[in-house]
Amino acid sequence: MITLRALIYRSLRLVQRTESGEYSSTTELENEVVMALQSLVSNWSVHHQLQPFTTIDVFNTHPNKASYTIGIQDQYAPQNPPDIESNIPEQIMDMFYSFDPAIDYPIRPISERDYFRINLKKLNYGIGPAYYYYKYNIPYGEIFFWPAPSKSFTVTVSSYKIPEWISIDNIDSPVPLPTPYIEALVYNLAVAISPEGNTQLPPDVFGRAQETLSNILYFTRKTASIAISDVGFSPYANTYRYASLR
Repeated sequence: MITLRALIYRSLRLVQRTESGEYSSTTELENEVVMALQSLVSNWSVHHQLQPFTTIDVFNTHPNKASYTIGIQDQYAPQNPPDIESNIPEQIMDMFYSFDPAIDYPIRPISERDYFRINLKKLNYGIGPAYYYYKYNIPYGEIFFWPAPSKSFTVTVSSYKIPEWISIDNIDSPVPLPTPYIEALVYNLAVAISPEGNTQLPPDVFGRAQETLSNILYFTRKTASIAISDVGFSPYANTYRYASLR
């Protein structure tokens, strides 16, 4: 299995940048390329919703607690640990809570504007959360629920994050991806880093970058979707309404 170091040096060879050049050391060059790979995967995750970069987090809510922080413990603020110890999501895709082992209830996203329109943000109706608003922040992201959970529920979150293996600290670790994804990363990373090194991109590299990305997007688009319908409580009126998610 290919390591992260081998992957980034394949990209560097494609654009003839295997020497440190303007960088003070080879380590500095590797660090820059790893950060470029992080940015590339982040863009792919948000725009193309690629499954290998999806992360599942599971946590328990607390009665009447409406907001939760998520992130890795800030070493400069040990007195303020996150509620959920996990990398900060770039984007949350799906979320649901479990009332019992047999039933899962979807929690629907709302915008910042809609969340701010809710007057009683900590209101508790004796049920689980129906909506959430996610705010990306540093050092912790924040998840806001409405209504506030009435008791402890198990919440499952599907989100896109920078994978932990894309790190200079893990440069000699294996890349846990199928071969088509590795090829797409190699060629598209070469395209991403070529302008920074003022190198001329070989014509076949750009074509291969498009081809390999199209290959993995083809299988993503073949994934079926289903319609989910349920009854949810409106945060803006004292009525129940029928909602549909597709």
